[in-house]
Amino acid sequence: MAGVLTTTLYWQFRTGHQQAMHDRLLDLLSLTVPLIDSDYHSLTLTPKDMDKPHYTINQKKIQTVQATTKGVVRIYTLRPQGNGQFNIVLNYASNSKQSVSVGESLKELTPILLKEGATLSQPKVEDDLFENRDGKPVLFGYAPIKDQFGRLEGILAIKLDASLIVQTKNLGSVIALGIFLIILALTIIIVRWLAQWLIVNRTLRLNEAAKKIANG
Repeated sequence: MAGVLTTTLYWQFRTGHQQAMHDRLLDLLSLTVPLIDSDYHSLTLTPKDMDKPHYTINQKKIQTVQATTKGVVRIYTLRPQGNGQFNIVLNYASNSKQSVSVGESLKELTPILLKEGATLSQPKVEDDLFENRDGKPVLFGYAPIKDQFGRLEGILAIKLDASLIVQTKNLGSVIALGIFLIILALTIIIVRWLAQWLIVNRTLRLNEAAKKIANG
């Protein structure tokens, strides 16, 4: 009983926080993708376009989102290629020391990109966490960038810091273990008291009565 209770509490504690971050990233994707002008995005094809006004306009928009939203590790856009690869168009990561040019192939291909990258129709977030190059847990989310005719022009990608989820999981484990030990200790005390009162004491009284009967 103690095991079932603590396992249930731990699982609710863990999944509840992860679901909250999942929903937060979905909302962020839905709010950010309309800011990107799909017409300008389609004009960004080579590194030479990085100096053009339309690139700067879109780039500043994703920088603003990253700067005003806590936990965003990286925000970037992709252009699907026919060979199953994705080229980077816009890119911003505040702590990144490496510059990324237009047209570079994306190396972090997560399940959503591999399965639905070329046909993505609505914002989606990965179910599992991944580790970035620094070994920190991150959560990926994607949203389609569509033109005025509803055609897929690109993909908005946001990488969210998921360290808080891992910390919450560890905290949940400690709390669940503590509750389990407390319940286990109370259970032992109650069982011992019941055994003493229901079995041991009655057996002793029965034994004493039997001796008296034997002595007449």
